[in-house]
Amino acid sequence: MFTTRQFMFGIATFIGGSSLFTVFVTQITHQDSYIAALLAILFSLLVISVYILLLRRFPGFGLLEIHKLVYGKTAGRLLNALYTLFCIGFSAVSLRNIGDFFTGFIMPETPMLVTLILVAATCSLFAKKGIVIILRNAFLFFVFMASALLLNSLLLLPNMELKNFLPVFTLGYDAYVQGAFVLTAAPLCEVIVFLILLPYAERDADVKKGLLWGLLLGGAYLLCTFLRDIATLGIALSYLTEPTYEAIRLINLMNVFSRLEIVFAFTLIIMRVFKLSVLFCAAIRAAEDTVGRTFRRRGLFLLFLSVAVILAAMYLFRSGLTLPDWFRNTGAYVFSVFEIVFPLLTLFLSLLRRIKKEKV
Repeated sequence: MFTTRQFMFGIATFIGGSSLFTVFVTQITHQDSYIAALLAILFSLLVISVYILLLRRFPGFGLLEIHKLVYGKTAGRLLNALYTLFCIGFSAVSLRNIGDFFTGFIMPETPMLVTLILVAATCSLFAKKGIVIILRNAFLFFVFMASALLLNSLLLLPNMELKNFLPVFTLGYDAYVQGAFVLTAAPLCEVIVFLILLPYAERDADVKKGLLWGLLLGGAYLLCTFLRDIATLGIALSYLTEPTYEAIRLINLMNVFSRLEIVFAFTLIIMRVFKLSVLFCAAIRAAEDTVGRTFRRRGLFLLFLSVAVILAAMYLFRSGLTLPDWFRNTGAYVFSVFEIVFPLLTLFLSLLRRIKKEKV
């Protein structure tokens, strides 16, 4: 069983593991991307309040159990099956995102399939250990990624200029709204997968506190990432496929500290493995609830899951350039149905049932 502290740092690290997703926003809001990040954090707090209200109405239950209580067993399991696909879909997006990064910048001569298989296999091994083991190490993961962010930000200070934040508010309102919405869909409200895993929490764990502070910590990490990249690159980050990586490539302190982007790549793979491992654990639990029994051979299920995620990552997107565009125009809206629409509908129906019961 995991504690409140482990839950909080797990959520923060999960959000931080999506630092490569910044390109989804920088091509919309450019040097004003930090404004979109602030708006996304505020909007995500509203969405998280819906999650908290659900948990207060059904104390001791996770999202899958709440679905069966509100919709009935049959409809609830069908909805849980959709959440299994939701976890697989986000896993595919995350896996393809890191596959494109490694193929484009780190190992261009290595076939992407090799990278995807290695990452998926590593995540499967972690997921087989279980979410409790993963979250026990969440604090160490968070300290590692926060320290890496602090270090490379300090080393980039000579390259930072305040004028890179100018001009401000030159875009239309629709650009800021779209940027905030994309960040809300991934990665801020992607933390709904943790509600699937709540039955593994300790009885005295304050999951509502962990959910809120985890979101704030992860959101602060993303905001600092945007601020660092904008201060370093300015408007140029709008035209780069991986602005965070390109910013770190500029580190060159007295010809001693240079070529540190490989360290960033190592940090990135660790953070992304953590994120994908959590998604795999959530997919396992959603699938188990759908079929109504616990998988005795989890390794076999994880093998099928890995193959499904790899195939989706390989063939749903023609190239790495299409992924950001697809997510901005389609993926964010599809995933928001699971992160915003279904939780709101579930809360509304639960309140409606209570009102009818009181009238009777």
